[in-house]
Amino acid sequence: MAYSSGGLIEATDYNGFAASVNAVWGTGSGNSGYGQSTTLSTVASSNTVTATQWATLIARIDSMRQHQSAISSGLTQPTTGDTIEFLSTLNTQVSTITSNRLNNDVGTTQLSTASASGSTGWTSNAVRECKFTWSSANAMRYFFNAGGTVTANTISSSMSGNTKSSNWDTIANALSATVTNSTFWNNLSTSNYTIDTATGSGADYGSNVGYLQVRLNAAPGSSSELIVRAYFVDGAADGFDDTVSGTFRVDAATNGSNTTYLTNTWGTPTATNNLTVTQS
Repeated sequence: MAYSSGGLIEATDYNGFAASVNAVWGTGSGNSGYGQSTTLSTVASSNTVTATQWATLIARIDSMRQHQSAISSGLTQPTTGDTIEFLSTLNTQVSTITSNRLNNDVGTTQLSTASASGSTGWTSNAVRECKFTWSSANAMRYFFNAGGTVTANTISSSMSGNTKSSNWDTIANALSATVTNSTFWNNLSTSNYTIDTATGSGADYGSNVGYLQVRLNAAPGSSSELIVRAYFVDGAADGFDDTVSGTFRVDAATNGSNTTYLTNTWGTPTATNNLTVTQS
């Protein structure tokens, strides 16, 4: 019998709610799952759903509602000895934590930083890459699913000596972006994905472009590494001021969700500096 007012609350009713809650609270799959260990156990069909089990179900829903939107479910938890009553908004609350599972209302804290820097002059292009590595593919999933982000920006220094270098200084200092769960699942792969661009100016340097990019070491859900890449391409056809001089650097940081309502199941990503520093 379907869960309804006036009907018996059966084990199958509880188990259905528990499965939906666990899909977000526990391991889950893809872009669902915070990796929490305190998942809900099922109830055998021959057993009665207890007040404690019902209260735990509501507690898990409340934790996720608070994490996602700073709002509790409004559901009352029964205590031992209470008769379990029909909750008219329970279905809605379970649907809400599922649809809002990627929301984060508690903010983030910086976990690790990485950078790549080089100062050798170049005339064609320059690449700066750094990397973050999670302990497993699931840890990376939990990081993004809970609302973690990766922020990145490029910066330059000592850009002087000619007009082209000064123009590149402007390009490099204009690049910044944030990688979120949406970026991770909808766009990222083992190919470089551009998250920001900046171009030069003027008739001579309008074809110079800086790219801030990211890629994974495997498909989302199987990857455990995220590479942050700054790619500077000199497309100017000028025959003067050709060498770009100065230091180009990309800086990045992983920012994990604050753990007010969740346990950190994603760990601290390991940073690799200067993964790639090339120019030509």
